Amino acid sequence: MSKNLKDFSKRFRTLNRSDYQNRRRNFMGDHVDFSTTRGIEFGGFDLPTVPPDLGDCAIADMRSEIHLAKVFGVPLESICAVDSIVQPGVPAYRQIGIRFDYAILCHVIEHIPDVITMINDLRELIVPGGVIFIALPDKRETPDISRPSTPLTRLVERHFDKTNWPTMTEIAEFCLAWNEDFRQQYKESKRDFFNSIRRHQLHEEPDIHVNVWQDAEFIDQMHELIAADLLPDLEVIASHPTSKPFNEFYVALRRAPEGDEEKNAASYRRESSTFSRTCNSCGLGQFKVWKRIHSPFPERL
Repeated sequence: MSKNLKDFSKRFRTLNRSDYQNRRRNFMGDHVDFSTTRGIEFGGFDLPTVPPDLGDCAIADMRSEIHLAKVFGVPLESICAVDSIVQPGVPAYRQIGIRFDYAILCHVIEHIPDVITMINDLRELIVPGGVIFIALPDKRETPDISRPSTPLTRLVERHFDKTNWPTMTEIAEFCLAWNEDFRQQYKESKRDFFNSIRRHQLHEEPDIHVNVWQDAEFIDQMHELIAADLLPDLEVIASHPTSKPFNEFYVALRRAPEGDEEKNAASYRRESSTFSRTCNSCGLGQFKVWKRIHSPFPERL
């Protein structure tokens, strides 16, 4: 573990992950009744915000639970069953045949280059009057503290250009902030460092913090994007700033109700209650799931 990570981990050693889970639910609970609504969380991994015993909340991810266990080296039984495997670059609402009352993204947005397009896609995934809950790390409380904040113009530029990949600059900034090996390489040979970063960008799948913000910066940008009609039919209905010892802040966006559609939200929500899955073994093909299974899908089907 790098020195930066050790310093930050010491600061939060009195907290456990369930403290974060409870804090997120408390924020959401002011706007959603988990017992009567249906939600979806992207990237729930092994810490779903709304576990099955509290409510009906599906899990979506880019990988199956078996692939997640292999990639991150964790026990399969500790990972949430992934209801829908979503393909990057394709709107989630076109891949998932259900509409939800709420959607959750905990520590997801910072990894997404085109934030505007993703939020607009999620708007189509929830019913009129539905809510998008976003939890984000505050850069001041992570090793990203030294990085420049993502400006509004960067978000708009990526949206216009349909950018789905981090730049070499963003990868370099992240690696220097989070990885001691890269910092050492940078000191010893900048040429080797930049060649490594370029290879990482072109030939690998960089999973980095493309975006970094302080709490007020992101909240202000959401208001500005809504005012500019780049996030149409959405409004900021609540936000919660970063407060120590926690290192994250929250924002809730509500989709505008649409007349009669709001009255029929339940039927609209369950109109096509199927999820699309791919084979855990080969990653190809698709099959439909009509009932959520709260255990891992078989490795071969």
